Parts: sequence; C-alpha cells; structure tokens
Amino acid sequence: MKREERQKLIENIVKHQCIKSKQEVIDIIDARFGIHFSQTTISNDFTQLNIHKLPAQNMPAHYQIIHKNNAKYLKMLKKLYAHEINHISVINNCILIQSSPGFGQTVNFYIDALEIHDIIGTVSGNDTTMIMTQSNDIARLVVNELFPDHPL
Repeated sequence: MKREERQKLIENIVKHQCIKSKQEVIDIIDARFGIHFSQTTISNDFTQLNIHKLPAQNMPAHYQIIHKNNAKYLKMLKKLYAHEINHISVINNCILIQSSPGFGQTVNFYIDALEIHDIIGTVSGNDTTMIMTQSNDIARLVVNELFPDHPL
C-alpha cells in the first residue's frame, strides 16, 4: 500500500470512528487489509495529516483531524482567556499562563497551532502553560498577539 493510499485510509478511519490510540488504527488496517504498519509509520502519518488527540464533550479524548484556521484558534484563546485563564505573567523571556485545572494542555494546543515564529517552545501541565521566547520584549509582544485584551 502506497503512502497516499495509507494516509487516505487513516483519514477515513479517524473521521468515522472514535480512535483513542494509534494502535487502534494499526489494528483496524491489519484486520481489514492484512497489512501491518509500525507505530512510527502511523505516527508520522498522523503528523503529516495534522491528526491530534483532543478532549471532547461527552466522549473520551480521541484523535481528530485539525484543519489549520488561525482565526478559529485566536477565537478559542479569547474564549479561554475570558473563562479559564486565571493569570498571565511575563518573567524574563518566559510567559506563564495559569488556567483552571485541566485546561493547561488545551491552552498549549491552541498556542502551538498558531505556529508563531517568535515562540521557541511551549510546555504545559494540568493548569499551567509556559512559553519560551528569545527575550522579555518578544515575550510581551507574544502576549499581546495571543491575548490583546490582557494589560501588560
């Protein structure tokens, strides 16, 4: 099976089933077609297809295809800022975002999805997201870009 065919098949599986692990995709393809792919191959396909595991209402977290939409991501961050983000601070070249429990990785997801070139990297836990930038000035610019209503 060629890569393009495999990726079309993966897209179809993810669109029509609640997939909670990459192993499920491997097992489905193996059962239907008798072809086994490694976890690495499937992981690379997920990255290329922009498939990520996200929380969902009334369902366990599962893999979904994410279509790049910066306006939507900024809108979601604005909504999170209004309801779930409790505090934002800039410390040197780092931005710390305190959120309600369980929302740290959601905030991180939307920030990463924006692919802002001034952001070196992000790390998050249950209720905290840390953003690394090159300098204090750039950190302040990033906060302004992500949360224009936030006073600096």
